[in-house]
Amino acid sequence: GVALVRSGKLVDALEIFRQAVAVTPGNPDAQRNLSVAYFDSGDLPRAAAHARAGLALRPDDAVMRDILDQVNQSP
Repeated sequence: GVALVRSGKLVDALEIFRQAVAVTPGNPDAQRNLSVAYFDSGDLPRAAAHARAGLALRPDDAVMRDILDQVNQSP
């Protein structure tokens, strides 16, 4: 999925990340990857939801905290 993001194939990456979360919902890295991809695609509600899910698993994750901060500051 990360390689797809780097290649500019965000839609394909989102599908891979969604599958990863479906298979391993307790994996904070999967939650973070999906959150970042949703954020990059402009889907802020879903980005926030997965950031919150990931933070429940890994409370000290700076990336997911940053996503939530940015979502909360957006109009």
